[in-house]
Amino acid sequence: MKLSGDLRKKESYNLEPENYYETRKTTDILLSLEVIFFTFATAISGL
Repeated sequence: MKLSGDLRKKESYNLEPENYYETRKTTDILLSLEVIFFTFATAISGL
């Protein structure tokens, strides 16, 4: 049980402000990829 508690603590560290911008950057990249894919799919289905 102590081990799972340590793992949970590690996960919460990932949400600390110092990692916020890194996470934000990844999210932005994923979102832009999604937008590009959606636009691409819309263009193909529109042809």
